[in-house]
Amino acid sequence: MVGDRLYTDMAMARRAGALGVLVLTGETTAKVLANYSPAPDVVVSGLAEFGERLRAARLKKGPK
Repeated sequence: MVGDRLYTDMAMARRAGALGVLVLTGETTAKVLANYSPAPDVVVSGLAEFGERLRAARLKKGPK
């Protein structure tokens, strides 16, 4: 689950047993995140960083 809200998007990911990816380009700021528990599984500054991480993970895994 990718989202920008702790109390909806990340809460839904937890309840569903899914990986929660928080994107800090929306409602949630780093300051708010610092005081939130439990922390999301992954936090990225924006969708560009998220895409870079996905590409890096795919390259690390190698071709099928």
